[in-house]
Amino acid sequence: MKTLEAPRFSTVYAGLGIVLWLVLAGTDIADNDASWRTVAYALLLAGSIYIFVRAINTLRSQKTERR
Repeated sequence: MKTLEAPRFSTVYAGLGIVLWLVLAGTDIADNDASWRTVAYALLLAGSIYIFVRAINTLRSQKTERR
């Protein structure tokens, strides 16, 4: 898998995205308004988690290369 260009930037913004999508999905579910938006939030959450994990793996591989 190709490494990310700016892993720290991606880690921060993917982490913020995870929190954002969880909050928005939570408010939809709390309002008993689970609809297509909840599914969209779940897909966006999955994408944010994927980017977060890739960024963490890139940072770990960079750390081991420096040793």
